Amino acid sequence: MWGPVLSPLSSGEKEKVVGVQKKSPWKLIVMVLSVFVLGGIVYWVIEAKTSSNPTVGSPLVSGGVDYTGQTIRMTDIVAKWKRAE
Repeated sequence: MWGPVLSPLSSGEKEKVVGVQKKSPWKLIVMVLSVFVLGGIVYWVIEAKTSSNPTVGSPLVSGGVDYTGQTIRMTDIVAKWKRAE
């Protein structure tokens, strides 16, 4: 008496009567995975273009630097102050 209720209509006939078709979850799963894969490919391409030469501004110093023979002139700077108007 408390068992499952069996419908006399098959699932296809039931969809025709009710008017709502059961949507497959596989379409949503495939779409979400496709978005992630395409996003990953786009990120990989962008990173490959921007990091082709990451050491442009930092030269490698392999040995000591010799500063003999160089002179550095120091000059006095006079500070001036004006009242803003």
